[in-house]
Amino acid sequence: MLTFTFSWTEYWLFMLALILISVVLTALCGSVPRAPEPHDDDT
Repeated sequence: MLTFTFSWTEYWLFMLALILISVVLTALCGSVPRAPEPHDDDT
């Protein structure tokens, strides 16, 4: 029974990690609409 509890804990931790990664990736993609650093290559 103890192993079952540990499995559930690991499962929830894994799910939380996936959600956090998804949120971070979405935030990064949203904060960078076009270019990370504007450079004047035309000059």
